[in-house]
Amino acid sequence: MDYAQPFSSIKHKMPAPRKNYLIRAQLFRQLEQLSDYQVAIVKAGAGCGKTTLLSSFAIEREIKNLKWVTLDEHANQVFVFWNYLINALSDLMDEQTDCQNLLDSNMQKEMLYQIIPYFLSRLKTDEEIVLVLDEFQVVADHFLVSTIDYFIENMPDQLHLVLLTREMPPLYLGQLAIENKLLLIEEDDIRLTEKESRDFLVETLQLKKDEDTISAMIQLSEGWIGGLQLLAISEKYGSFPTIGSMKLSDRVLNEYITKEIFGYLSEDQQQFLVKTAILRYFNGNICKLYLPQTPFIPMMEAILGKNLFVINIDEVAGIYRYHAILAEYLKSLFEKQAEATKYELHQLAATIYENLGDHEECLHHLFEIKAYEKIMALILKMPQTALTFSYLMKVPMAEIGKNPDFAYQYFFYYYASVDEEACKEIYTFIKTNLKTEKSFAAFRRSNLFYSSEWDFRAAEILSLEEIRKLPLNPITIAFLLIKEAYFLYANSQFHEAIVYLEVAEDVYQKTGNIYIGFFVRTEKAQIYEDLGEFNRCQELYREVEKMIGQVKSL
Repeated sequence: MDYAQPFSSIKHKMPAPRKNYLIRAQLFRQLEQLSDYQVAIVKAGAGCGKTTLLSSFAIEREIKNLKWVTLDEHANQVFVFWNYLINALSDLMDEQTDCQNLLDSNMQKEMLYQIIPYFLSRLKTDEEIVLVLDEFQVVADHFLVSTIDYFIENMPDQLHLVLLTREMPPLYLGQLAIENKLLLIEEDDIRLTEKESRDFLVETLQLKKDEDTISAMIQLSEGWIGGLQLLAISEKYGSFPTIGSMKLSDRVLNEYITKEIFGYLSEDQQQFLVKTAILRYFNGNICKLYLPQTPFIPMMEAILGKNLFVINIDEVAGIYRYHAILAEYLKSLFEKQAEATKYELHQLAATIYENLGDHEECLHHLFEIKAYEKIMALILKMPQTALTFSYLMKVPMAEIGKNPDFAYQYFFYYYASVDEEACKEIYTFIKTNLKTEKSFAAFRRSNLFYSSEWDFRAAEILSLEEIRKLPLNPITIAFLLIKEAYFLYANSQFHEAIVYLEVAEDVYQKTGNIYIGFFVRTEKAQIYEDLGEFNRCQELYREVEKMIGQVKSL
């Protein structure tokens, strides 16, 4: 399994619009002026056609440097959001810039105010760049919003940000509006005209009905493209006359979908939709493992033939996901399944995505069923990146005591992010809840990393033999050796400290964990300086200087 890079390409694919999509001429004319605006906001409810509007416009106008990110609920965490955004623009950076490494090596949130302008200054801006952030309504975290405001404030003129959202974003947009650099397209703007509604039914959905039926559907939908699609699906089953009293504009969706659409599907089709509701993307290979008794191609042909709310993410790879309207409805049905069934399906999905190398999606399913032991085991295999840190933060404190390796590295992540209060809280919890565990020896006196009130001479130091017997993994052992070596050094046991650091160095050579390598070298340098071996000290500092070039937080 390759844990070196999260599998995030799905989030960076622009969804393919359905065949025979509408040309929204009036809206296209507005979007053609994107180069005049710094930020464009398309704000409308689910099923109003925001995503299709942008994707069809991009295809029709052959936009060259268009980058797309589909956000999910996890993107409301600052490190996750910036990981997605930097990944999206990475191929437009100059060749000497490694912004991903810079982000991963600076886990202090405040460092983003230095990283963002550096990142923007490295963009190749010879041509216009359009960055689309879909489902932007998930962004609400106050600190994250402040970093996005800062990003917008520092964007070069050639970069244009497009936000597709159900709600007005909590960003500061007043100055952009004053300077006429803000384009706003709202729900009333995006509603279909009568002609567009007719074209959508007849040309796009290929609905063959008499003019009276078409006109009645147009009137009922009130220009809402999602309503038209719902009406068209239900009309296929002859249930159209039963919906005359419903106001689709009120979005009374669940009852309508249940009565007029879902109830007319076969049992197999219903079961497939409900069970795949939890998959945020899927294709034939995934479904073959997830639902081996269901022939995927005939099933998808039947579902797509009914014009259900299915989005084609990648036509070549045959990757799909459900539109928010259908996804939310299906998830409500999935939640009514037996607890054992839900647990089993999430667990199966986690295994499938882990084997694909998509540990983000694997973790999503494990968190859904609170499988914290598996979560901690997986995180320990992942590299020390900003994205890993974001998932680590989601593990409840009460759970970390069940995995000493995770607890110790949990502590060091917060130490690396310079969060002293979190370090104190974690240390106190571990000291209280793990003090009878054999592995607690690894944690003793770890508060030296955030406290200056220490008498190093009174420290009881673990022997190498005692450390090797602890039930901990090599990286945790290495951090422990570095800590114990510091106590030896403080007690002038210089040569003994060097021995501990050499053992930790072996772990660095095998794992490449740069934090271990950094701490080993800086401690050795201090020891050799006290011993008067200045050439060796200087050589170590030269190695440290190279490491600082790779990982700025060091």
